[in-house]
Amino acid sequence: MEPLLTITIPTFNRCGCLELLLESITQQLELGNTEVHVIVVDNNSSDLTQSCCKKWAQKIERFTYLRNAENIGMSRNIIKCFEITQSAYSWIIGDDDILRLGTIPYILDILKSQQPDLMHLNVMPFLDKLSADALTFSGALTPREMSSLSFTKIVHVYTTFLSGMIVNKRIFETSLPTVSVTAYEATVIPQLAWILNILTKGKRFIYVPQPLVLARRAGSGGYNLYKTFSVDIVSILNQQLCERMGSIFKRRTILKYLPSLIVMTRKKKIGNFTVTRDEEILFKQAYSGYAPYWLLIVPLLRLPLPVAMLVYYASRLLSKFMSVYDRIWAYRLLRLS
Repeated sequence: MEPLLTITIPTFNRCGCLELLLESITQQLELGNTEVHVIVVDNNSSDLTQSCCKKWAQKIERFTYLRNAENIGMSRNIIKCFEITQSAYSWIIGDDDILRLGTIPYILDILKSQQPDLMHLNVMPFLDKLSADALTFSGALTPREMSSLSFTKIVHVYTTFLSGMIVNKRIFETSLPTVSVTAYEATVIPQLAWILNILTKGKRFIYVPQPLVLARRAGSGGYNLYKTFSVDIVSILNQQLCERMGSIFKRRTILKYLPSLIVMTRKKKIGNFTVTRDEEILFKQAYSGYAPYWLLIVPLLRLPLPVAMLVYYASRLLSKFMSVYDRIWAYRLLRLS
């Protein structure tokens, strides 16, 4: 019997983090569960990842450990995770993230009952220690079905958060994709090749507002964060989305994501990410056609930090207002459809 869901985990030299993730998955799978296939794709780690996975292979009914003969790079490893998935649904989870207990049974119920083409799960950031309450989700889920346009308004740039996206791979395989699965291998967001294609070709989109994924704050980094969320992502959007959806995506990225990104980097609280001195040029190249860029991004980059923080607080208020508006608009549109 083919599994319904494949959880693939790209990993490299993070055995400690991987252990926590696999433990959170194992505790949610009943003995003999065959609906979920867990695959670890090891990018030729030099730590104890291999022996770690041998232990967990004995605890998960469907578990596969794949080790690359050489380090093929982060993006190529993510692509491989998608390519090897044989089930209908693909869920790629970063090795330093954790699933809250109770998440997987909820997800399986949604996949069976609502059969989404694309689903987004909200995230709860954490540093190092987690309380029992944070580790366990015990409330009620309120998954929202919405149009592709509403989904774009609410999720926008968070489609790049790998662990928060569950995709129906069959849609990508049968919809004559506009780009190949490896189209964005040169970036650190290769998953947009299939996620955005499904966003434009799919019909059923589910947004789960409750935070089910625990994401380590200030992750490993090691790439040019500003370039990724300026010229790289805008180039991808221009290839994949129509003008209206692309504009919505970009505007909400400017308003809801970039202010926090800039402030965190200026305060040096963002982790091991590369930020060049040309960040203003990159942002201008990507977003100068939008008024919020001039009202928010330019002041946040140029003003002294204490003054820039006032702009940041104003942007947060505006972002909250926009979020409320988007949700009301999305749910009203669904009721009218």
